[in-house]
Amino acid sequence: MKSGDGTPTTPRGQKTQEAILAAAFAVAVADGLDGLRTRAVAERAGVNIATLHYYFPHKDDLEQALLHWLLARFREQPPDRRGRWPAELATAVDWGTAGADFLALWYAFWVRGLKDVRIREILKAHLEGWQSRWAGLVSADPNSVAATFWMAVALGLPILTATGIQGSEAALAYGLRHVGEETS
Repeated sequence: MKSGDGTPTTPRGQKTQEAILAAAFAVAVADGLDGLRTRAVAERAGVNIATLHYYFPHKDDLEQALLHWLLARFREQPPDRRGRWPAELATAVDWGTAGADFLALWYAFWVRGLKDVRIREILKAHLEGWQSRWAGLVSADPNSVAATFWMAVALGLPILTATGIQGSEAALAYGLRHVGEETS
């Protein structure tokens, strides 16, 4: 059973929806976002196609839910890092470097968002939330070198990470070392 917003209301429904999204992620990673096929997702999730369409009536619904699922993984913070901006950024950097599949799919959605207004709006809201979060975290000490560095990273990390701009990893590592010295 689903609520009015389409969210499953039972543990079994939530588990099924999560399995479908995990399967969609695996298929999109293997075949690309353009190769995402609902039959392949249903097969990989171990559900029939009717069940998949119960949760995601259209392929666009599945793609948008997959993007939300992906971005939710990005926003997750271990409890020991929550609210401490250097630690939260370290989590984001870890995600970008260790989660190559996540990053590749994020970038595919970014490209898709150039033409698809719904995808663009989801990404825009996510990036605005990301920027707002960092602005709040560094506002307690806005005049420090660390705050300036972290704000620059918060504004540019998604772009640098997605595009793989030459030298961005070295610049980030340099900044992390020096900001770490300032904050310790």
